[in-house]
Parts: sequence; structure tokens; C-alpha cells
Amino acid sequence: MINNAQYQASEDVQALSGDIMAIIAVLQHKIDNGKHWQYKIQLDENQVVIGLWWLSPTQLDLAQHFFDVLINDNTYNYNQYNYPLNIGIIIDNFGALQNAWYACQATEDMESHHWIFQ
Repeated sequence: MINNAQYQASEDVQALSGDIMAIIAVLQHKIDNGKHWQYKIQLDENQVVIGLWWLSPTQLDLAQHFFDVLINDNTYNYNQYNYPLNIGIIIDNFGALQNAWYACQATEDMESHHWIFQ
């Protein structure tokens, strides 16, 4: 049963031209259905995705209310593309950590981080 579900998920992703396009399709579907998700894409000169940033409506609300403390956490080489996962974290009024956004980026240089914080 699990193998069948994994196979079907893989087929769905390939039908959308790969992982990035599948993620964008899901995010765009949420936006088209009136949900206030946000995302942005960064492309290189060859039109290859080198950055993808997104946040949910709940994360947007948190970021607008608790913007004065920000922690930026990055993982490295934890996916098949070796793109770091960048997680923006805020501290809410209860002292709890809350994820404010997510981004995958090809590099961890100053230009990539600047793009995320725009």
C-alpha cells in the first residue's frame, strides 16, 4: 500500500515536470483557491531555479506581528539536490519559536541571503 502511494506520488511529480514544478503547482493552487500563501522563485541566466521561498498565511501573520527577533537556521546537503533549506524563525510573545518562512537555495552566499530577505 505504501509502495503504491509512493509510486503514485512519484508519477504525479514527474507529470508536473519534477519536484520544483510540483511544489509551485501546489502553492499556486492554494493561492488560486483564495488562500494567502506566498512564494517567489529565483532563476539563473539559464532559467534554472536557484531559489524558492515560501510562507503560509499563518506564517505571514506571525512575521507581521513578531518581526523584531529573527533567527535564520540553515541545513546543508539534506536533500537530493544538495540545496540548503533556509528556515526563518521568530520568537512570539510567549517566548516560543515559530517558523516564519522556508527557502531552498542553490548557494549560501550573501547574494542568496539578500534575495531571501527582500
